[in-house]
Amino acid sequence: MRFAMRRVSARSVWRDADFLRLWGAQTLSQIGSQVSGLALPLVAILSAEASRAQESEQLQLWLDVQMRPNRLCLLLAVAGALASTASAAPKRALVITVKSVETQWSAIDAPPKEMGAGKFSANDVIVMRDNLFNRAPQLGRPAGAKIGTDLSRLRFLSGTVGVVVGSATFPGGTVRFKGRFSRTAKGLALTITGGTGRYAGARGTVTEPATDSDPQNATNTYHVRLP
Repeated sequence: MRFAMRRVSARSVWRDADFLRLWGAQTLSQIGSQVSGLALPLVAILSAEASRAQESEQLQLWLDVQMRPNRLCLLLAVAGALASTASAAPKRALVITVKSVETQWSAIDAPPKEMGAGKFSANDVIVMRDNLFNRAPQLGRPAGAKIGTDLSRLRFLSGTVGVVVGSATFPGGTVRFKGRFSRTAKGLALTITGGTGRYAGARGTVTEPATDSDPQNATNTYHVRLP
């Protein structure tokens, strides 16, 4: 009898509309609770990850904007330091003092052709060649050793002044020079304009004291600055 009652009660429960509505509502509620418990945290996590990624991108952009001027300043500072170092690098200085001995002399006597009388005029030209000997040990050679030669071309602009262009050959290269001269000036000072070999890029002066009047025993001093 009890068994028959349970069977009838069971059939009646599943056929009861109110029970079915209640059961359906409870089932949907449980499903909704499960979805809320699982989905909402997942959505929150994904949103947080997206937010952090966006914040990271914004931070990177901010840092890039902030550091861009600093990178430029750093590059300018490095460039300035390199330029300063290059400009502050000491130049090599070399002093060569030689005895000049004339070996050849030739001239072009322009009109009115007064060289024979000891007079010079515009456009007169003199070409001189000299052997150069050490006044002191230098350039790997002892004092008195022959260390080179020079060649100078003088062109008169008037009877007393003119211009000179020439070069001197030393061990390892040549030195070029030019300048103006005056027959009435005391001494001679010419400008070194360059060179070849170990003297490439040379600058400086060539001087000859006023006391030197003997072409077989003149003293020339080359004050050479090398890059």
